Amino acid sequence: MLKKDGLCKNECGYYSICAVVLCLILSGCAKGGYRGERKLPERVAILSEAEAARAVSPCSQEAAKGVSGNWKPATTDILLAESELANYVNARLSKSFDDYYRQYSGILINGKRVLLIHAVYGLKFMSSFRAFEQEIPDWRTTYIWVCDGHDNSWGVEFYLDEKRFANFETNQGL
Repeated sequence: MLKKDGLCKNECGYYSICAVVLCLILSGCAKGGYRGERKLPERVAILSEAEAARAVSPCSQEAAKGVSGNWKPATTDILLAESELANYVNARLSKSFDDYYRQYSGILINGKRVLLIHAVYGLKFMSSFRAFEQEIPDWRTTYIWVCDGHDNSWGVEFYLDEKRFANFETNQGL
C-alpha cells in the first residue's frame, strides 16, 4: 500500500476500502441516513396547533370527543401512522389511498396523544388539468374544509401509544 495525501491507494491507482467506506458514509449523510431521519411522503402535511383546533370539528363528520388540547406532532409520529394507514384505509374505500392528500393534527383525547388525520381526494379538486397544489396552494399549512364530500374526504384518529386507528369516517353529510 502506498499513502498519498493521507488516503490509501493500491498499486493499480484505485482508492482502497477506506475511500469506499468514506463515500458510503458521506452518501448516507447527504440523505439524512446517519440519524435515521426520513421525510414525509409528498402528499402529507403536519398542521400547526392553531389549525389543529379547526380540524377537531370537521364539516359533515362527527367531532372528536373528549378533546382537551393539541400539540404539534413530530415526523416520526406521522411515519408511524403512515406505515399502517394505507392498509387500514384501502380496506374501507374504493379509491386509491395514494390519491389522497393527508393533513395531520396532534390532539389530546382524555389525556392521550392522538393524531387526527384528515384526507382529501386530490383528483376531486382538479379542474382544467390543474394540479391539486394549484387549486389549494396552502394545503400544507391550512386545514382544508370539505362538506359533503362523500369518500372524497375522510378522517380517522390514530392513538399513538396504543398504535391503533379509531373513528374512521367519510364525509357523507350529517
